[in-house]
Amino acid sequence: MINIRAGVLILFICLLVLPSAAHVPEIGTGDIVEVPDPLKSYAWYGTLEGDDAADMYVLEMEAGQELRLSISTPDEGVRPYLAVIGPGIRTIDTIPEYVRVPVGSGVAVIAPAGSPEVSYEPFTPMSTYQVSRFSRVMSMPGTHSVVVYGDEGRYILATGYLEEFSAAEWILIPVQVMAVRMWQGQSPVLVMAPVLLTLIAGLAWLYRREREVAPGRMRYPVWTGSSAGFLYIGTGLLMLIQMALALSLSGPEGTAIVTLVLAVLPLALGAGAVRVASGMGEKITIKARIWMLAIGGLGFFVWAGLLAGPLLAIVTGILPESQAR
Repeated sequence: MINIRAGVLILFICLLVLPSAAHVPEIGTGDIVEVPDPLKSYAWYGTLEGDDAADMYVLEMEAGQELRLSISTPDEGVRPYLAVIGPGIRTIDTIPEYVRVPVGSGVAVIAPAGSPEVSYEPFTPMSTYQVSRFSRVMSMPGTHSVVVYGDEGRYILATGYLEEFSAAEWILIPVQVMAVRMWQGQSPVLVMAPVLLTLIAGLAWLYRREREVAPGRMRYPVWTGSSAGFLYIGTGLLMLIQMALALSLSGPEGTAIVTLVLAVLPLALGAGAVRVASGMGEKITIKARIWMLAIGGLGFFVWAGLLAGPLLAIVTGILPESQAR
């Protein structure tokens, strides 16, 4: 059975990872996006569909609040401009005519860097070119517009600085990250391949083991719990592959240790789930149920198993004895 100290260590690492969490990922849904909270960290993944296109992000600011922004892109050579429009902006910089400026508002234009630096984002993970940054304390309250315009291509607008997540946002991050992969242009089949191949290989191993050890007598919890473990392992491998792809652009980065932790945790939990599930005999012990429930809960916490894995682990932990045969 899994060593208790190892389980405590896994939980401790999870608690270390949480405070260092990055922006809440969001895919831009149109030309105008309302930012729910100007202080909360968001990463808005958008695309400019032409050199005369502009995406607008609307934020309601209070006097004394800091407006913190940055623009990055996964594409070399794409360098969009950033403009902040609203009350209290004392400059009136030149901006294209297709961007509307309300009467009485100032305009601050932030030009892209001449030679953007490559940086590594450990949570997605992804390497991007850092185009520009902006930070200013607002002197007046009101509606402020952040406009991204210029070069055609993909960009990431980061807004806010408070690293806060609701439970739903945290749990659904794997779904959002898969959407980010599509935004990057990665094939859904290739993105899912590590997870699906791991699941298929794992189930094939389990089927062969059943035929050799207990033909026709393997209980449902063995299948559901082991499937949860295989999904966990697959997501850990997926994280490692995406890390390797990102580091191939940025080069070695110290923050890659965060990615390694986020990959190792699903691998360890997955191996634990397979071990617990495969050891279920004629009777499902309380200890085994507690382990599966704990593995399921931690799976949501560390983004393992693409939601299906944690759900299968929890189902395994609560499956009635009468349904387990």
